[in-house]
Amino acid sequence: MITTLSISEARAMERRNFIKSVGAAGVLSIMGDRFAPPLLAAPATDKPLFITATCPGGWDVSLFCDPRFGADFPLNRFGEGDLRKFGPFTLGPGSAAAVQFFERYSKKIMLLNGVFAETIDHGVGQRLACSGGAGTGFPCFDALVAASLGPTLGLSFISGGGYDETAHEIAKTLSAPSLIQAMSSTIGKDNVFSSSDTSAISASIAARLKRKQAQAQLAIRTKNMSLLAQARQGWGAFPGVLKTVADLQAKVPLVQGVTGDDKAVKDMRNQLFLSIQLALAGYVNNATVSANIAFGNCDQHSNFPQHHLELDGFFIGMDYLWRAAEYLGISDRLNVMMGSDFSRSPFAIGAANDQGKEHWAQTTSIILMGTNVPGETLIGSTTRDKSFKAEMIDPKTLKPAASGVPLLRSHVHNELRRIAGIQDHPIVKKYPLILPGGPIRILS
Repeated sequence: MITTLSISEARAMERRNFIKSVGAAGVLSIMGDRFAPPLLAAPATDKPLFITATCPGGWDVSLFCDPRFGADFPLNRFGEGDLRKFGPFTLGPGSAAAVQFFERYSKKIMLLNGVFAETIDHGVGQRLACSGGAGTGFPCFDALVAASLGPTLGLSFISGGGYDETAHEIAKTLSAPSLIQAMSSTIGKDNVFSSSDTSAISASIAARLKRKQAQAQLAIRTKNMSLLAQARQGWGAFPGVLKTVADLQAKVPLVQGVTGDDKAVKDMRNQLFLSIQLALAGYVNNATVSANIAFGNCDQHSNFPQHHLELDGFFIGMDYLWRAAEYLGISDRLNVMMGSDFSRSPFAIGAANDQGKEHWAQTTSIILMGTNVPGETLIGSTTRDKSFKAEMIDPKTLKPAASGVPLLRSHVHNELRRIAGIQDHPIVKKYPLILPGGPIRILS
């Protein structure tokens, strides 16, 4: 039986090994890249678009996807009659948008309850959620996908918030209105140069970069210039990306048929929509293979009523993601993981008129959707009392088992690497995951 202590020891070893690998990469791998030919990028549409979506701060799963109520959960003011069932899923009323999301997409959803969160530290929790590793500097899954499957694409990895560490394996593109402006300036009426001038300028820039690479002495500087050169090879996709973004903005409503709180709807008119638009537009124009997006702040140590607004905003965004993908005809090419740092405590903290919940390491939940994800599937469970902790599972049957192993986010990321087909890529093998009990096959 795997204990919490053994997991902690494994994480400590993970950090030591990571530091060693970074040192080795600085001397060997990065210098090797200087003389090696660039990796050939697979067409984006040969693989799914991988998106990690996080609701930062630690979402309270006892309000929606793993509902709990009664004396042990004093701030969860609902009862049995307020629960909704969709296939194998039972939803609490803590977020109207979450309930509607499960109602619309239950046939696509795999819900993992009872995931042992391992930590109450935001930084560690975000790293585990987005990478499966706890160590500082461990690259997120989407960066590894981009580095493995699309290193020369112009917008290979789009970062729309959340943990987006790349470990210098790929250049990330920050999603922001300024990105649209920058792309627009290279094409169309906003470009003051003729096409022949643009070609000459591009050739001059490439030649200068090549000279700089030859002169570089620091390995990390050589690596970063190589990433810049690779990214510039994909600039030709920009006109198509801009056209698709404009099409989405004109044709797909931001909010449709969702009755979440009005404030949440207003808050959603922000960068999250643009991040989704850029990721989908980049993919259909063969410029993007992965993205991470984030919305909200679930870290309500007080002002607990705000929590459901954050959940509403997040799931309104996820609904937009799937509607936009359906409009573009790529909903069958999308692979999405949703999660948070950890969960929230059963008990209340603070004064009676200013209550909230504490960080909670004993459990959290993950939502998976897309290719190779069996829909209408529920895996994992938690205790019913105030201990509210993840129950062990049998790694073969995936059923609760007292003598089983904890389901960790590293197990989930190991599966994502497998279905992405990158688990044996040299870059990915530099960042091994800790898997107590071995791999757990949860995806098809």
